Amino acid sequence: MDYVSLRTQSTFSICQAFGMPNQIVERAKELGHKAVCLAEGGHTNSHPKLEIACQKHGLKPIYGVVLNVVENHTDKDRFKDNLLVIAKNSQGYSNLLHLANLGHKETNFYYVPTVEYREIYQHQEGLIVLTGSSLNGDMDVAEQRLLEMNDNIFHLWIEVDVSKNQMDARQAMMLARNNKIPMVATNDTRFILDGQERIIHFLTAIKSKNGRTPSKRSKMATTEEMLAWCAIEQAVANSVYVADLVDEFELPKAEQLKLNVGEPYEKLLQECRDGWKQRGITKAQKDEYMERLFRELNLIKDKDYIDYFLAVSDLVRWAKERNILVGAARGSAAGSLVAYLIGITEVDPLKWDLLFERFIDVSRYDPPDM
Repeated sequence: MDYVSLRTQSTFSICQAFGMPNQIVERAKELGHKAVCLAEGGHTNSHPKLEIACQKHGLKPIYGVVLNVVENHTDKDRFKDNLLVIAKNSQGYSNLLHLANLGHKETNFYYVPTVEYREIYQHQEGLIVLTGSSLNGDMDVAEQRLLEMNDNIFHLWIEVDVSKNQMDARQAMMLARNNKIPMVATNDTRFILDGQERIIHFLTAIKSKNGRTPSKRSKMATTEEMLAWCAIEQAVANSVYVADLVDEFELPKAEQLKLNVGEPYEKLLQECRDGWKQRGITKAQKDEYMERLFRELNLIKDKDYIDYFLAVSDLVRWAKERNILVGAARGSAAGSLVAYLIGITEVDPLKWDLLFERFIDVSRYDPPDM
């Protein structure tokens, strides 16, 4: 029997969990898992790195979000239900993004990103929903909530979390049996290896001053450990069944910015020529500045960042023309002569002996941040 961890958080859940997506995927592969689901609280920031890591290690990526849910946004209650929502396909991922964005709207954000049950019902196409903490508390209220969700959600699973209160787990199992709704076993995975629960203690202390040490069951678990923690065999097997329901699909990618300016490189050159005059580069400085300028331009062209520089230049120019304050420079961008000449920064990198390679380098593949 296999097991797939469906409720896993990474370091992207700030001060709540430990382990980068690549580390989590590596450990899952060591344990023999066939898939990994990352579900952070209210956001999808870890998903791109999960996709890359799973492609590298040959596991199926499963994209989820833990949503904080209330009956109505007018109920200003700090304590909310949480549901684990998983994207079954690309349409489901679109709905997942929509729900995550809804939670961050100003009218919906109360201590944490929050959505209503009806919003999940309206956007449940392509989603698999696990009941999370919604069945805790009074048995009759929990059963009423369960029946409502079952009427409105096509792929609904009762979640039995073995790392949490065992009374809640027993109640969830009882509701599953009484209402003939399938259950799936999870453990709230917040760290990777034994002993790392102390790291979570320190992380939570940073957030709330009082550190909380999670259960030892909140680690990446094996099938044997799940059974030892009293998970039902069928519920453990259902974690693989849920993983099999999920299609493999690519995450949506943003198209690279392209400006409608004719020949972008010629426009960038012209802006550099104009800036050369405005900045008052002298004949004595010409050779040094010219060598630096074309070294930067060649790398900018090779990296295909021409449109990026033109767009940022246009934004900064627009702000300055309207007397909107713009900083003199930010971070390593101060090391770019091109940025100085086209008006993005106000710092001459040669005067202050600043390195362009701190900003853009041949061996760096991440886009520069201006």
